[in-house]
Amino acid sequence: MSDLQKLASAQVLGTQAFKEGKMRVPAHDAELIKLIEGNQVGNPMTLKLLSAWTANWDLANLNNNA
Repeated sequence: MSDLQKLASAQVLGTQAFKEGKMRVPAHDAELIKLIEGNQVGNPMTLKLLSAWTANWDLANLNNNA
């Protein structure tokens, strides 16, 4: 899976987490952790994936409250 595909998956997972009533804690999402597994410590892609998940959880929350 390419980095771009991983980012898209993280975005979808963040939205799904909100819709399923999960807390805003990306580390609790087992599917997201699978995307991160194998990354070396300090790999910038890890932060990008966590940020993508969180940003889309927040966006789903904002859209829900609009």
